[in-house]
Amino acid sequence: MLKIRWILAAAVAPSVVVAQDTTAVRAVVAASAGPQLPVRTYTLRRLSTTQAARLITPYVQGPTAGVFPGASSHELTVRASQSTLRVVDSLLRERDKASAPVRLNFQLFAASDSAGDDLPADISAALRSMFRFKGYTLISQGSVATNEDEEFSVTLGANQARHGPTLYRVNGTIESVAGNGMGSLPLTIRLSQLSPPSSGAIFSTGLTVPLGQTVVLGSGAVEVDERPRTGTGPNVSTQALILALRPDVVGSKRE
Repeated sequence: MLKIRWILAAAVAPSVVVAQDTTAVRAVVAASAGPQLPVRTYTLRRLSTTQAARLITPYVQGPTAGVFPGASSHELTVRASQSTLRVVDSLLRERDKASAPVRLNFQLFAASDSAGDDLPADISAALRSMFRFKGYTLISQGSVATNEDEEFSVTLGANQARHGPTLYRVNGTIESVAGNGMGSLPLTIRLSQLSPPSSGAIFSTGLTVPLGQTVVLGSGAVEVDERPRTGTGPNVSTQALILALRPDVVGSKRE
């Protein structure tokens, strides 16, 4: 009987060893997964969730890290290491600032060989140094309030007492204000004639304008109706159009 008991004990022992080895493997696997990553939800002020996810996803790496939609259309949830979350914080602080409201002020002049001077003092000397026209007549002026990363459009009409019913449209797109609202404004701008209808743009360009300063853009020769009042015959002359633009950030400096 003693010999039989020893054989049974010897047969049971390996199974106990196997059970102990399995527990050890599970512990090693659990330890290799590391601690659970922190999770943070961001409320977006300007970017869409798609734009923000496209911005930060390349920085969020790892088998359990990820970028997920939040509870609302203005929220984004990120699971990542603390160092990665600091990078995400920095990116969103820079790119998700509240948009700066901008006012664009326009003045449209006709430049010709006729006498006349409606130029404001801040651009008169600059224009006369670049062009050799004898006179500048103010056709129209106007302004439009808009924001960064938005399109704009404003209609400028001829002075009916001096010109025919010619209407112009200035439109384009504003990009991000550089320098926290104290630097410059990149934008595209297009001047076209609405009435009488004219095909194509008078000019179209992209430029960066210093905030609070005036820049001038000039066209080639265009035809302008100078009839003194409605009901009279046409009096068309060939002139150049000069568009003066001054952008201003409305309100206080951004955060």
